[in-house]
Formats: sequence, C-alpha cells, structure tokens
Amino acid sequence: MTIKILIDLSHNEQLISFPEQVFSNSDFFFDFTRPTDDFSEIKLSHYNLIIIGNPKPRKSTELLFKPSEIKNIKDYLKNGGNLLITSGARGDYNLANNLGSLRVFYKITGISRYNYAILFNMIKKNYYQKKVNLIINKFPKHPIFKDFNSKDKIIFGKSTYFTMSPNKKAKVLLNSPSNTDAHYYLLDEEKTVNISPIFVVNEYFEGKVAIIASSEFLSKSKLSGIEAGSNTKFLFGLLSWFFDQNIN
Repeated sequence: MTIKILIDLSHNEQLISFPEQVFSNSDFFFDFTRPTDDFSEIKLSHYNLIIIGNPKPRKSTELLFKPSEIKNIKDYLKNGGNLLITSGARGDYNLANNLGSLRVFYKITGISRYNYAILFNMIKKNYYQKKVNLIINKFPKHPIFKDFNSKDKIIFGKSTYFTMSPNKKAKVLLNSPSNTDAHYYLLDEEKTVNISPIFVVNEYFEGKVAIIASSEFLSKSKLSGIEAGSNTKFLFGLLSWFFDQNIN
C-alpha cells in the first residue's frame, strides 16, 4: 500500500518541506500544493495525510482560510482522513477568526488560540543548548509513545502554546516543561506560562487530527530538527497512530 501525503503550500506555510530522508520505505509518496492553488478544489480523498505546516497570513487583513477550504478539510476528515497541523513562534499571528485564522478549526482541533508568542525556559535541564529549544521527557500512555522510555526526549524549538476550547474530546498529550516562560510579540512582554499544551490530538468523526506547537522538529536543524533527540521516533509514532500500522 502506497501512503500518499499532501503538504499544503497554498497558505504561505513556513514549513515547506518534509524530512523524506528518514524514510527508507519507498511506499511513501509526497505531493505539494502550489502557492496559487485553491484548497477547496483539491481532491483530498486521494491522500492518506494532509499537512498544514505553520501557515502565515501575508497581511493582517488577508483571508487565510476560505470557508470553502475549511469545508473541504472537514469533509475529508469526516470520511476518515488524517490531518497534521504544525505551528510555531507567533502561533496564529493574532489573526481574527473572521479572517480565516487557524482558530476557525477549533471544532476539529479543540484549540481556540495558537498564542502569538514564543516559549523559552531558563532552567538548563529544560532546554537543549538554546533556551527556545524545549526538552520534553514526560510522555503519556498513548499509542504514539508506546515505544518511549525514560531515556527519550523530544526537542521542540521556537514553539508557541495552545489555549484549549471547551472540547472534551481533544487530548493534550504533551505540555511544556515546568517554569516555561513566553515572550508575547504584540505587547513585547514576558510572563511565565509554566506547564502549557504543546501537542494535542483529536478525532473528528472518522478522521484523526494532530496539532503540534512547533514546526522546527521537522526541520534539518541539528539542535531541534528531525534528528535531534527522539524527534524521529516521535514522528514515526505519530504516523503509526495516523495509519494504524507500524511505521519505522
């Protein structure tokens, strides 16, 4: 079975590639939309996974996701599709809901805000070389982490954090380390957010959704990219959960 993954580039995504080098299995096929594509016109059912990687509004008054695009994604998930959304520093860029912010997917994600901030930690055991590279080493009992042990650590660099909506189905699987701080860009101020949601999963009708507060873990960065810590292991666990089969 060929696993087809579509990476969206039609919403000015900052994540523009996927670490194909970690896959030795030729059964994976990666496709990309073009910047000018209308996502509502794409036959999403052709793909096993859709990735929306850190979309960024070009202007603060620009419509990011159109209602027709949102409907297409919802219909895809209702029929058993899989969706991965990654965010990062600046989150949803404080874009209003009526402009198609990431927040409009709250019924799918269980997230009401991707905070316009960047996380950092001042305690050395909680970051890797740079204060924005958070170390996560506490993992819940969930199929994504079934092969994880006390020696594993995930590195999330340049991360935001989520504000959860009253959706009881969405599950927060990973939080930032204790004593984590956030720099808020809009007010140019900092405050402690402590333990806050940074990885969430949800099931929407027949579909599965995962939302990660950092896009850096899929990059080539040696400090916080796919080969840092247990990031590759995390990706394989995530894909195994999406596809109900062991990916390694």
